[in-house]
Amino acid sequence: MGRHHLGQRLRPDRRLRARPRGGRGRGHGGRVPPRGRPGRRRLLPRTAGARRRPRGGAAMTLVVKKFGGTSVGSPERIRAVAERVARARARGERVALVVSAMGDTTDELLALASAVAPGAAATRRRELDQLLATGEQAAIALVALALEECGVPAVSFTGPQAEIWTDGAHGAARITEVRASRVRRALEEGRVPVVAGFQGLSADEELTTLGRGGSDTTAVAIAIALGAARCDIYTDVDGIFSADPRRVPTAQRWDRLAHREALMLALAGAAVLHPRAAALAESYRMPLRILSSLTNGPECGTYIDGGASVEGPRILGVAAAVGSARLTVDDPPGGAAAVLAALAEAGVGVEWLEEKRDDDGARRLTAIVPADRADDAHHAAARVLGNGARIAVERPVARITVVGTGLSACGAAIARALQRLSRMGIEPEGLGISELGLTLYVRPDQADPAAALLHDALLPARAMNERRPA
Repeated sequence: MGRHHLGQRLRPDRRLRARPRGGRGRGHGGRVPPRGRPGRRRLLPRTAGARRRPRGGAAMTLVVKKFGGTSVGSPERIRAVAERVARARARGERVALVVSAMGDTTDELLALASAVAPGAAATRRRELDQLLATGEQAAIALVALALEECGVPAVSFTGPQAEIWTDGAHGAARITEVRASRVRRALEEGRVPVVAGFQGLSADEELTTLGRGGSDTTAVAIAIALGAARCDIYTDVDGIFSADPRRVPTAQRWDRLAHREALMLALAGAAVLHPRAAALAESYRMPLRILSSLTNGPECGTYIDGGASVEGPRILGVAAAVGSARLTVDDPPGGAAAVLAALAEAGVGVEWLEEKRDDDGARRLTAIVPADRADDAHHAAARVLGNGARIAVERPVARITVVGTGLSACGAAIARALQRLSRMGIEPEGLGISELGLTLYVRPDQADPAAALLHDALLPARAMNERRPA
């Protein structure tokens, strides 16, 4: 299993080879660019091993812990985070923290921006980033103060102070490099660094935010840069479940998953781990734990590593999300290709596309798009197809995804489950199956019963326990 250093400039969307475990580290290997900006060369962070042996003491494991908005949503919860970190240090862990904005702070700031300047989210991305970054900056200061109050030396760092470099795309930046020299120095001094998630600095020295789920990605990137033993991500749910336990009472927690399995579930909508973070962890083989910050007992959760899962067909879970919209175009000139080109030009992703012809040869194209981009999709289609095109948008639409591998071998079980849905009066408005998943679209009020039925039909408790990874 490879070592986790960011020995190359970090590109989350590409698989990079990590330095082999136990291999020798390298220095910067050249002149540092002026004013700390990322240079053209792939600069290597100084080796920071996952374990440090103090003089006369036992080895200490370095762990990066990320706490989300719910975990730091009130003064009481911030104090609970500080106490949890103090206990971890007492167990012999060196700890670095990554923290999100408190509670609904990001949404509240977005609402403020909208009140002051309607449409700012679409047109004033730079200023919006300046505003949204303040949420994390307030949170890291409060967490550092709480740690000091618990007798734990701590220091907070914004994304730029932690030397998190990004590509400069305001509102949706991607991390390109993490140096974290000040974070590393704080650890060497025995302090707990508290790093702001969700933000970084572009090569033009512009503050940027990473978009939703950016704090998860920040935590994994920091863990890789520091050579941490693992990254713990704390949420309001104790691990990754076979379905949302708030929607499906019979959902079970996975004790252990492979990186690729966790990524599949994240892509399907499992909200406890962002897909970008899951993909980055898989690329660098960084072990993760998904835990709850709201429990005081033993930390169980879900452990994620590069281990292979069992062979054969394997259903991992059922995810339900009410965040889609249906775009319908009657008899579009140019057909599906013209509509797809229009949506791509507008940057609107397509979840599902279907084209049908009636008996007279007229075509109807149906596309499922993210609900928050439905208006953009409508305008894009109208601009390309002309004002005379018959275009309609219906929202919201619920997406149900059954995640697994080798699903083509589960055809009989899936057919029986769909028959049971039909008997309940649930007729999918769109359905697709592949080796890696089954996706269907239903009315929002049908999402929970459909998810529960599919879960119980395809993941019986006994079978799931028997097939759970060791």
